[in-house]
Amino acid sequence: MNMISYCLPPTVKFWFSKFNSYRRVYGIRMTIKMILRYSSSSKKVREDLKRFVIGELQKKSRKASNPRDAAEASSQRGNLAFLKSPSSYVKLKWSIRESQYAESLLLWHLATALLCYEQDSKSTCCRSILELLVKLWSLIRTISSWANRHILQKCFHNPGESSTKTSASSKEEPIDYKEICNVLSDYMFYLLVDKPAMLAPVLGNWNVVFQDTRAEAKSFFLKHKLSHHSKACESVFKVKAKVRSVAVKVNRSKSVLFDACILAQQLNEEKAEKWEIMSRVWVELLSYAAISCRPFVHAQQLSKGGELLTFTWLLMNHLGLGTQFADQELQSGTKKLTITE
Repeated sequence: MNMISYCLPPTVKFWFSKFNSYRRVYGIRMTIKMILRYSSSSKKVREDLKRFVIGELQKKSRKASNPRDAAEASSQRGNLAFLKSPSSYVKLKWSIRESQYAESLLLWHLATALLCYEQDSKSTCCRSILELLVKLWSLIRTISSWANRHILQKCFHNPGESSTKTSASSKEEPIDYKEICNVLSDYMFYLLVDKPAMLAPVLGNWNVVFQDTRAEAKSFFLKHKLSHHSKACESVFKVKAKVRSVAVKVNRSKSVLFDACILAQQLNEEKAEKWEIMSRVWVELLSYAAISCRPFVHAQQLSKGGELLTFTWLLMNHLGLGTQFADQELQSGTKKLTITE
Protein backbone atom coordinates (compact mmCIF):
# COMPACT_ATOMS: atom_id res chain seq x y z
CA MET A 1 0.00 0.00 0.00
CA ASN A 2 1.27 3.49 -0.78
CA MET A 3 0.23 7.03 0.08
CA ILE A 4 -1.86 7.56 -3.05
CA SER A 5 -3.87 4.38 -2.50
CA TYR A 6 -4.57 5.41 1.07
CA CYS A 7 -5.80 8.90 0.10
CA LEU A 8 -8.24 7.66 -2.54
CA PRO A 9 -11.89 7.60 -1.47
CA PRO A 10 -13.31 4.13 -0.73
CA THR A 11 -15.38 2.63 -3.53
CA VAL A 12 -17.65 0.66 -1.22
CA LYS A 13 -19.86 2.40 1.35
CA PHE A 14 -19.43 -0.46 3.82
CA TRP A 15 -15.69 0.05 4.08
CA PHE A 16 -16.20 3.79 4.27
CA SER A 17 -18.45 3.40 7.31
CA LYS A 18 -16.02 0.92 8.90
CA PHE A 19 -13.13 3.33 8.32
CA ASN A 20 -15.04 6.24 9.89
CA SER A 21 -16.06 4.17 12.89
CA TYR A 22 -12.45 3.09 13.49
CA ARG A 23 -11.22 6.66 12.99
CA ARG A 24 -13.66 8.05 15.54
CA VAL A 25 -12.66 5.48 18.15
CA TYR A 26 -8.92 5.06 17.56
CA GLY A 27 -7.89 8.21 15.67
CA ILE A 28 -6.40 8.55 12.21
CA ARG A 29 -2.89 7.22 13.05
CA MET A 30 -4.13 3.99 14.63
CA THR A 31 -6.66 3.48 11.83
CA ILE A 32 -3.94 3.68 9.18
CA LYS A 33 -1.83 1.23 11.18
CA MET A 34 -4.74 -1.23 11.22
CA ILE A 35 -5.24 -0.85 7.46
CA LEU A 36 -1.55 -1.46 6.78
CA ARG A 37 -1.39 -4.38 9.19
CA TYR A 38 -4.24 -6.20 7.48
CA SER A 39 -3.30 -5.23 3.93
CA SER A 40 0.44 -5.95 4.35
CA SER A 41 2.17 -9.28 4.51
CA SER A 42 5.74 -10.44 4.99
CA LYS A 43 7.53 -11.09 1.73
CA LYS A 44 10.85 -12.64 0.91
CA VAL A 45 13.43 -10.01 -0.01
CA ARG A 46 14.29 -10.11 -3.69
CA GLU A 47 17.73 -11.50 -4.53
CA ASP A 48 18.63 -8.54 -6.75
CA LEU A 49 17.63 -6.17 -3.93
CA LYS A 50 19.95 -8.02 -1.52
CA ARG A 51 22.84 -7.88 -3.99
CA PHE A 52 22.27 -4.21 -4.72
CA VAL A 53 22.06 -3.11 -1.07
CA ILE A 54 25.13 -5.15 -0.12
CA GLY A 55 27.05 -3.82 -3.11
CA GLU A 56 26.24 -0.18 -2.37
CA LEU A 57 27.22 -0.54 1.30
CA GLN A 58 30.44 -2.33 0.37
CA LYS A 59 31.38 0.60 -1.88
CA LYS A 60 30.89 2.98 1.03
CA SER A 61 32.90 0.73 3.32
CA ARG A 62 35.88 0.59 0.93
CA LYS A 63 35.99 4.40 0.71
CA ALA A 64 35.78 4.88 4.50
CA SER A 65 39.40 4.63 5.70
CA ASN A 66 38.75 5.94 9.23
CA PRO A 67 35.84 6.35 11.70
CA ARG A 68 35.20 9.92 10.56
CA ASP A 69 34.81 8.84 6.93
CA ALA A 70 32.55 5.98 8.04
CA ALA A 71 30.34 8.35 10.03
CA GLU A 72 30.18 10.76 7.09
CA ALA A 73 29.22 7.96 4.68
CA SER A 74 26.52 6.75 7.08
CA SER A 75 25.03 10.23 7.40
CA GLN A 76 24.27 10.53 3.67
CA ARG A 77 20.60 10.26 2.72
CA GLY A 78 20.72 10.61 -1.05
CA ASN A 79 23.48 13.11 -1.82
CA LEU A 80 26.06 10.54 -2.90
CA ALA A 81 23.65 9.02 -5.39
CA PHE A 82 23.74 12.25 -7.42
CA LEU A 83 27.51 12.71 -7.48
CA LYS A 84 28.04 10.51 -10.55
CA SER A 85 25.97 12.99 -12.53
CA PRO A 86 26.74 16.66 -11.69
CA SER A 87 23.73 17.88 -13.65
CA SER A 88 21.45 15.59 -11.65
CA TYR A 89 22.94 16.86 -8.40
CA VAL A 90 22.29 20.50 -9.25
CA LYS A 91 18.75 19.74 -10.39
CA LEU A 92 17.65 17.27 -7.68
CA LYS A 93 19.57 18.23 -4.53
CA TRP A 94 16.64 20.31 -3.23
CA SER A 95 14.61 17.12 -2.68
CA ILE A 96 17.20 15.86 -0.17
CA ARG A 97 19.00 18.84 1.33
CA GLU A 98 16.15 21.30 1.84
CA SER A 99 13.82 19.00 3.80
CA GLN A 100 13.87 17.00 7.00
CA TYR A 101 14.34 13.25 6.57
CA ALA A 102 10.71 12.11 6.89
CA GLU A 103 9.51 14.93 4.64
CA SER A 104 12.10 14.01 2.03
CA LEU A 105 11.16 10.33 2.31
CA LEU A 106 7.46 11.03 1.70
CA LEU A 107 8.40 13.28 -1.23
CA TRP A 108 10.45 10.50 -2.85
CA HIS A 109 7.77 7.92 -2.04
CA LEU A 110 5.14 9.89 -3.95
CA ALA A 111 7.49 10.65 -6.85
CA THR A 112 8.37 6.95 -7.11
CA ALA A 113 4.69 5.98 -7.17
CA LEU A 114 4.01 8.49 -9.95
CA LEU A 115 6.95 7.32 -12.06
CA CYS A 116 6.09 3.63 -11.60
CA TYR A 117 2.62 4.40 -12.92
CA GLU A 118 3.99 6.53 -15.77
CA GLN A 119 6.34 3.75 -16.83
CA ASP A 120 3.61 1.11 -16.73
CA SER A 121 1.08 3.24 -18.62
CA LYS A 122 3.31 3.56 -21.69
CA SER A 123 2.51 0.06 -22.85
CA THR A 124 -0.87 -0.22 -24.53
CA CYS A 125 -3.04 -3.33 -24.79
CA CYS A 126 -1.86 -4.08 -28.34
CA ARG A 127 1.75 -3.68 -27.35
CA SER A 128 1.28 -6.02 -24.41
CA ILE A 129 -0.26 -8.66 -26.68
CA LEU A 130 2.61 -8.27 -29.15
CA GLU A 131 5.19 -8.64 -26.38
CA LEU A 132 3.39 -11.72 -25.12
CA LEU A 133 3.49 -13.28 -28.58
CA VAL A 134 7.20 -12.47 -28.93
CA LYS A 135 7.93 -14.05 -25.54
CA LEU A 136 5.85 -17.10 -26.45
CA TRP A 137 7.72 -17.54 -29.73
CA SER A 138 11.03 -17.13 -27.91
CA LEU A 139 9.98 -19.74 -25.37
CA ILE A 140 9.02 -22.19 -28.12
CA ARG A 141 12.41 -21.69 -29.80
CA THR A 142 14.21 -22.15 -26.48
CA ILE A 143 12.37 -25.37 -25.72
CA SER A 144 13.02 -26.65 -29.23
CA SER A 145 16.71 -25.79 -28.98
CA TRP A 146 17.01 -27.42 -25.56
CA ALA A 147 15.28 -30.58 -26.80
CA ASN A 148 17.68 -30.83 -29.74
CA ARG A 149 20.72 -30.38 -27.49
CA HIS A 150 19.35 -32.92 -25.02
CA ILE A 151 18.94 -35.52 -27.75
CA LEU A 152 22.47 -34.86 -29.06
CA GLN A 153 23.90 -35.13 -25.53
CA LYS A 154 22.30 -38.54 -25.16
CA CYS A 155 23.98 -39.72 -28.33
CA PHE A 156 27.31 -37.89 -28.05
CA HIS A 157 28.15 -36.92 -24.44
CA ASN A 158 30.47 -33.88 -24.24
CA PRO A 159 31.75 -33.11 -20.69
CA GLY A 160 32.87 -29.62 -21.68
CA GLU A 161 29.38 -28.66 -22.82
CA SER A 162 27.80 -29.66 -19.50
CA SER A 163 30.29 -27.54 -17.56
CA THR A 164 29.57 -24.59 -19.86
CA LYS A 165 25.84 -25.04 -19.31
CA THR A 166 26.35 -25.14 -15.53
CA SER A 167 28.38 -21.94 -15.54
CA ALA A 168 25.81 -20.20 -17.75
CA SER A 169 22.93 -21.20 -15.48
CA SER A 170 24.80 -19.88 -12.45
CA LYS A 171 24.92 -16.35 -13.89
CA GLU A 172 23.14 -13.78 -11.77
CA GLU A 173 20.02 -12.22 -13.16
CA PRO A 174 20.20 -8.47 -13.99
CA ILE A 175 19.10 -5.99 -11.36
CA ASP A 176 15.59 -4.60 -11.79
CA TYR A 177 16.15 -1.03 -10.59
CA LYS A 178 12.53 -0.02 -11.05
CA GLU A 179 11.25 -2.85 -8.87
CA ILE A 180 13.89 -2.09 -6.22
CA CYS A 181 12.64 1.51 -6.07
CA ASN A 182 9.04 0.37 -5.82
CA VAL A 183 9.73 -2.17 -3.05
CA LEU A 184 11.91 0.13 -0.93
CA SER A 185 9.51 3.05 -1.39
CA ASP A 186 6.49 1.09 -0.15
CA TYR A 187 8.54 -0.51 2.64
CA MET A 188 9.80 2.80 4.03
CA PHE A 189 6.28 4.27 3.92
CA TYR A 190 5.07 1.20 5.82
CA LEU A 191 7.71 1.83 8.51
CA LEU A 192 6.75 5.50 8.80
CA VAL A 193 3.10 4.67 9.39
CA ASP A 194 3.13 1.29 11.10
CA LYS A 195 6.45 1.29 12.98
CA PRO A 196 7.35 4.91 13.71
CA ALA A 197 9.36 3.83 16.78
CA MET A 198 12.05 2.53 14.44
CA LEU A 199 12.31 5.94 12.76
CA ALA A 200 11.67 8.05 15.88
CA PRO A 201 15.10 9.81 15.84
CA VAL A 202 14.52 11.08 12.29
CA LEU A 203 10.75 11.70 12.20
CA GLY A 204 11.00 15.46 12.74
CA ASN A 205 7.86 17.18 11.41
CA TRP A 206 6.46 13.94 9.97
CA ASN A 207 2.99 14.27 11.54
CA VAL A 208 2.42 17.72 10.09
CA VAL A 209 3.76 16.82 6.64
CA PHE A 210 1.71 13.62 6.51
CA GLN A 211 -1.56 15.25 7.59
CA ASP A 212 -1.16 18.21 5.21
CA THR A 213 -0.22 16.00 2.26
CA ARG A 214 -3.10 13.66 3.02
CA ALA A 215 -5.56 16.57 3.18
CA GLU A 216 -4.36 18.07 -0.12
CA ALA A 217 -4.41 14.69 -1.89
CA LYS A 218 -7.91 13.84 -0.69
CA SER A 219 -9.14 17.28 -1.73
CA PHE A 220 -7.56 16.92 -5.20
CA PHE A 221 -9.00 13.43 -5.73
CA LEU A 222 -12.43 14.51 -4.54
CA LYS A 223 -12.43 17.59 -6.77
CA HIS A 224 -11.56 15.52 -9.86
CA LYS A 225 -13.79 12.58 -8.82
CA LEU A 226 -10.93 10.10 -8.78
CA SER A 227 -11.29 6.71 -7.11
CA HIS A 228 -8.84 4.47 -9.00
CA HIS A 229 -5.10 4.38 -8.39
CA SER A 230 -4.03 4.56 -12.05
CA LYS A 231 -6.32 7.51 -12.84
CA ALA A 232 -5.20 9.32 -9.68
CA CYS A 233 -1.51 8.91 -10.56
CA GLU A 234 -2.18 10.05 -14.13
CA SER A 235 -4.00 13.20 -12.98
CA VAL A 236 -1.33 14.16 -10.44
CA PHE A 237 1.52 13.46 -12.86
CA LYS A 238 -0.06 15.70 -15.50
CA VAL A 239 -0.13 18.71 -13.15
CA LYS A 240 2.39 21.22 -14.50
CA ALA A 241 3.63 22.65 -11.23
CA LYS A 242 6.27 25.28 -11.95
CA VAL A 243 6.89 26.55 -8.42
CA ARG A 244 7.48 24.51 -5.29
CA SER A 245 4.84 24.60 -2.57
CA VAL A 246 7.07 26.38 -0.07
CA ALA A 247 7.16 29.47 -2.34
CA VAL A 248 3.38 29.57 -2.65
CA LYS A 249 2.12 28.46 0.75
CA VAL A 250 4.94 29.88 2.87
CA ASN A 251 4.30 28.21 6.28
CA ARG A 252 0.59 27.52 5.93
CA SER A 253 0.92 23.97 4.62
CA LYS A 254 3.67 21.34 4.59
CA SER A 255 2.11 19.23 1.85
CA VAL A 256 4.59 17.67 -0.59
CA LEU A 257 2.04 16.32 -3.10
CA PHE A 258 2.83 18.69 -5.96
CA ASP A 259 6.50 18.96 -4.99
CA ALA A 260 6.54 15.21 -5.68
CA CYS A 261 5.05 15.98 -9.09
CA ILE A 262 7.92 18.38 -9.82
CA LEU A 263 10.46 15.82 -8.62
CA ALA A 264 8.92 13.05 -10.74
CA GLN A 265 9.05 15.23 -13.85
CA GLN A 266 12.68 16.19 -13.17
CA LEU A 267 13.62 12.53 -12.63
CA ASN A 268 11.83 11.61 -15.84
CA GLU A 269 14.26 13.84 -17.74
CA GLU A 270 17.09 11.50 -16.70
CA LYS A 271 15.55 8.93 -19.08
CA ALA A 272 17.30 5.54 -18.91
CA GLU A 273 19.39 6.41 -15.86
CA LYS A 274 16.53 7.55 -13.65
CA TRP A 275 15.79 4.16 -12.04
CA GLU A 276 19.43 3.51 -11.22
CA ILE A 277 19.78 6.97 -9.67
CA MET A 278 16.54 6.52 -7.73
CA SER A 279 17.52 3.07 -6.47
CA ARG A 280 20.77 4.48 -5.06
CA VAL A 281 18.83 7.25 -3.33
CA TRP A 282 16.47 4.67 -1.80
CA VAL A 283 19.38 2.59 -0.49
CA GLU A 284 20.81 5.71 1.17
CA LEU A 285 17.42 6.57 2.68
CA LEU A 286 17.21 3.00 3.97
CA SER A 287 20.73 2.95 5.40
CA TYR A 288 20.37 6.40 6.99
CA ALA A 289 17.22 5.27 8.80
CA ALA A 290 18.87 1.98 9.82
CA ILE A 291 21.89 3.64 11.40
CA SER A 292 19.73 6.31 13.08
CA CYS A 293 17.39 3.80 14.74
CA ARG A 294 18.19 3.06 18.39
CA PRO A 295 20.03 -0.26 18.90
CA PHE A 296 17.56 -1.57 21.49
CA VAL A 297 14.70 -1.05 19.00
CA HIS A 298 16.62 -3.15 16.46
CA ALA A 299 17.11 -5.81 19.14
CA GLN A 300 13.36 -5.90 19.81
CA GLN A 301 12.69 -6.42 16.11
CA LEU A 302 15.10 -9.36 15.95
CA SER A 303 13.10 -11.11 18.66
CA LYS A 304 10.00 -10.72 16.45
CA GLY A 305 11.60 -12.08 13.29
CA GLY A 306 13.49 -8.98 12.16
CA GLU A 307 12.98 -6.19 9.66
CA LEU A 308 14.93 -5.37 6.51
CA LEU A 309 15.93 -2.14 8.28
CA THR A 310 17.46 -4.13 11.16
CA PHE A 311 19.41 -6.48 8.89
CA THR A 312 20.71 -3.43 7.02
CA TRP A 313 21.89 -2.00 10.36
CA LEU A 314 23.69 -5.25 11.20
CA LEU A 315 25.35 -5.29 7.78
CA MET A 316 26.48 -1.69 8.14
CA ASN A 317 28.11 -2.42 11.49
CA HIS A 318 29.72 -5.53 10.03
CA LEU A 319 31.20 -3.41 7.24
CA GLY A 320 32.51 -0.79 9.68
CA LEU A 321 29.88 1.84 8.83
CA GLY A 322 28.16 1.76 12.22
CA THR A 323 28.62 4.48 14.83
CA GLN A 324 26.95 2.85 17.84
CA PHE A 325 29.99 0.82 18.88
CA ALA A 326 32.71 3.36 18.09
CA ASP A 327 33.07 4.53 21.71
CA GLN A 328 33.48 0.98 23.02
CA GLU A 329 36.13 0.24 20.43
CA LEU A 330 38.07 3.38 21.24
CA GLN A 331 37.92 2.65 24.97
CA SER A 332 39.10 -0.93 24.53
CA GLY A 333 41.80 0.11 22.08
CA THR A 334 40.69 -2.40 19.47
CA LYS A 335 40.11 -1.83 15.81
CA LYS A 336 37.11 -3.26 14.00
CA LEU A 337 37.87 -5.62 11.14
CA THR A 338 36.00 -4.65 8.00
CA ILE A 339 35.22 -7.43 5.53
CA THR A 340 34.24 -6.22 2.09
CA GLU A 341 34.43 -9.37 0.02
